[in-house]
Amino acid sequence: MQHKIIMFFEQILLENSSVLNLISTVHDVYFDEEDGALIFGLEGLYQLINSHPDSSYADFIRIIYQSNINEELKKSGVKIVLHKSSGKVKTSLYKLVSLKK
Repeated sequence: MQHKIIMFFEQILLENSSVLNLISTVHDVYFDEEDGALIFGLEGLYQLINSHPDSSYADFIRIIYQSNINEELKKSGVKIVLHKSSGKVKTSLYKLVSLKK
């Protein structure tokens, strides 16, 4: 699952049109109007990555929080940061940001 998550973000960076088109189908995944960065909720990300579920949402959340996804993404020049906290994992928003300033 971690590999699928990283591959999804890499496809965003490569501007893969089929992946970009999928984003408009999920309500809590979109691009920031100011800087073009990907903003996402974990439920939306789960829906996009698991079109053919091979793990539960609970497993997905565990993988997100217990993995080294940000370390892997740094190799591509990006990382995931908290964009807007709601106080709950389910409704908080995250952002894929460039490490280049």
